[in-house]
Amino acid sequence: MDCGLFQGVAELRRRNWGGLPCDAADIEAVVITHAHLDHCGYLPRLVRHGFRGRVVTTEFSARLIEIVLRDSPSRRSRPPSTPTNTAGPSTVPRGRCTTTRTSTAP
Repeated sequence: MDCGLFQGVAELRRRNWGGLPCDAADIEAVVITHAHLDHCGYLPRLVRHGFRGRVVTTEFSARLIEIVLRDSPSRRSRPPSTPTNTAGPSTVPRGRCTTTRTSTAP
């Protein structure tokens, strides 16, 4: 559930650069609850490490996730000690998003 970035003090942000606890290629799906960086910001790095599974979220979250990820490459692509202006290109996982409809019915 979720695939976000650690945010806040440098000690926490360094966790975003540690090794994965498993092979990203072995992950079948990621469920994203909503489009905040601490819930979806690690997706591009997961893709770079070999994730090819599905991303499951709502239709509206999927739209917002694309915007959030395109708007935030400097927060995702550099270690905490790197200056902000050296960010690399964004990698947005495309074509694997499965949306779910939510119901407001009682």
